[in-house]
Amino acid sequence: MYKKSLAEQQRRSLRSVLKSSSLYAGSQSLTFLAFALGFWY
Repeated sequence: MYKKSLAEQQRRSLRSVLKSSSLYAGSQSLTFLAFALGFWY
């Protein structure tokens, strides 16, 4: 019963986790791009 409840919650939260992770990855990429351009220039 508990395992089934966890599996259901995991399935429901997958889209939210993917969206949050994508936004975080994008912001980190822009930060590293800014640093790289700063060192290159």
